[in-house]
Amino acid sequence: MVGLVNESLALPAASPHSAACCWLALFILGNFERRLLLRFQQLNLQAYAPRCCALLSARGKVTMRQFPLFPSYIFLCERDDLPRRTILKERGVVRFVEFGGKEASVSADVINSLRELESADGLIHVGTDYDVNRRKWSRHQRIEITAGPLRGNFGLFQGMTGSQRCQLLLNFLGGDRAVDVWADHCQAAA
Repeated sequence: MVGLVNESLALPAASPHSAACCWLALFILGNFERRLLLRFQQLNLQAYAPRCCALLSARGKVTMRQFPLFPSYIFLCERDDLPRRTILKERGVVRFVEFGGKEASVSADVINSLRELESADGLIHVGTDYDVNRRKWSRHQRIEITAGPLRGNFGLFQGMTGSQRCQLLLNFLGGDRAVDVWADHCQAAA
């Protein structure tokens, strides 16, 4: 589902008065965000479900993955004629989020600040400053730690433990120790 509209799925396009509207949080079943956003577009409702992408590491490979910023939640622009019963009958909708028996609202400022975090592709990029192509270290490659409390130590690269951290095997404290280090603090040893 890569080519499906703008990945943040703000549907339909923001209208001039939407900046002033309050947004209601809607709790939904997992993985129903896209289906419900398209359905709300058919109902001519303004809905928003921000999506983000991050670098994730699995078995030594770093890949870019997209996922909802708030899994199982959609924000609906509140208006007088909001068809609440129709919304609640939609497949995948659980309920409106409530606090103290009242529907919880999210200010337009919060939604606008989320939209400002989106890049041109409509995604909020989280932890993507790690350049996969710049740092292709192979397993057991000798790495030097250039910053932080372990600066000056050398270790063997074991793999990525997150989008910005790598695991090195260091020989200290009387044996080999696996240590997680910021990838920015490492470079291939000469």
